[in-house]
Amino acid sequence: MGNIGFLYKYTKGHRGRLMTSTIMIIILSYVSIMPAKYYKEAMDNGILASDYEYLKKVCITLIGIYVLKSILNYITSKIFIISSQSIIFEIKKDLLKRVLKLPMTFFEGKETGYIMARVGETDKLQILFSQQTFKILISIIEFIIVLYILMKYNVKLTLIALAIMPLYYIVTSKFTGNISKISMELMEKGAKMSGKLEESISGIEEVKNLNIEEKETKKNIDYNKEFVKTAIKQGILYSIGMELLTLISAIAGIIVLFMQEKI
Repeated sequence: MGNIGFLYKYTKGHRGRLMTSTIMIIILSYVSIMPAKYYKEAMDNGILASDYEYLKKVCITLIGIYVLKSILNYITSKIFIISSQSIIFEIKKDLLKRVLKLPMTFFEGKETGYIMARVGETDKLQILFSQQTFKILISIIEFIIVLYILMKYNVKLTLIALAIMPLYYIVTSKFTGNISKISMELMEKGAKMSGKLEESISGIEEVKNLNIEEKETKKNIDYNKEFVKTAIKQGILYSIGMELLTLISAIAGIIVLFMQEKI
């Protein structure tokens, strides 16, 4: 959390927008789970009961829900896009001011491409204010709402399902830490790779004069290989983590199914 704590000051001029989007996310989460109830009613009280007037009313209601959901999605996404671009702009502005004021000792021994790549990494912060984050927040709120509904339906079964949560936390914490470490390593190697390529291209005249094309090519390929190895490691680790969480979810579902007859 300390790694992204600095973002708080950059949200100062956007907290009104972010608060509005948060309220809309809560409303959107509730709207997102409403169709399930109406589909059930359409089947039970409409199709099975041969009551097509009722079915027509439910269908009109569902259309209204989906239109409302689309509107809320659009507005919330727009708020996130405007906020993220504005925040990233402020971060880049401060970063450029700081970099250009650094002493010459900082720039000595560092390729231009390396520094540019590291500065460009600020764009990756957009993920924190993107559609993905927006969907994660909706999923969390939906989970809380569904949990409340399940608690009303059967407290014991809900508690059995929740018993798996500590295992979820352990797996998530373990893999998040490792993925974060590898991601930092990947960014560093990516910056070095960009730096070396920039150096080779900007000094191409000297490279050709000294007839060291093969040597420079090998250096760039070596940097690329290291980057690819780290990227593969990150991808595999992420895949293992996701599969473990999926497996835990499936086992939890089977346990709840098995215990349903016993409770």
